[in-house]
Amino acid sequence: MGILKRTADILSAKIHGLLDGTENPKEMLDYSYEKQKELLQNVSKGIADVMTAKKQLEIKRDELNVAGEKYGRQAEASVNAGRDDLATLALSRKQETLQSIENLNRQIAGLDKNLENLKATKQKLEVKIQQFGAHKEILKAQYDASKATVQVQESLTGLSEDIADVKSTVDRVEGKIQKQKARADAITTMVDEGTLTEVDFGSEKKDDIDRELAKIGSNSGVNNELAALKAKLGK
Repeated sequence: MGILKRTADILSAKIHGLLDGTENPKEMLDYSYEKQKELLQNVSKGIADVMTAKKQLEIKRDELNVAGEKYGRQAEASVNAGRDDLATLALSRKQETLQSIENLNRQIAGLDKNLENLKATKQKLEVKIQQFGAHKEILKAQYDASKATVQVQESLTGLSEDIADVKSTVDRVEGKIQKQKARADAITTMVDEGTLTEVDFGSEKKDDIDRELAKIGSNSGVNNELAALKAKLGK
């Protein structure tokens, strides 16, 4: 449990650090996933190391058991030979060997407990990694979807601005068209009413001299026609 909590704290700190650096969330998720897998490998390696150490202690214990039995036989032989001094020495070594075996048994029992905890940790970590692996793909898909949504919204915002510019341009053009149409209608009305006898849209407005010359020409024609009419009627 302690290993998992420390791992979570470490990963959380690293993720916060990445967030502060404005890294890609998908890369952060993949990073966290890889770190958890790396931790699982370390736990597996730890289990293998503990099992190796336990095996070495068991081999040493077996060797001491053989030595203890040997000292027991030596003590018995010494007693039979009347050598109590040697028997005492053999029995003393046997006791030391038994004490060592007892210490080894305690160490082996401790390693067994460690192995049990490590295996439980490994199992929990495997489940956690499997769950995180599936969840991170969901988070990555959600991130892609939200990113795409933001991009679309930003595009729509830009489009709205473009549409507003186009509408403003259309409004100005329509205003000019309506103004020009009103002017054309006014000129047509003036021509129909006789206010204007001629409108030349292809040239500029005549100046004052042109207007006087046209007036003189028009009056001369009227006078000539009036004189001819009087002559015909004998007036």
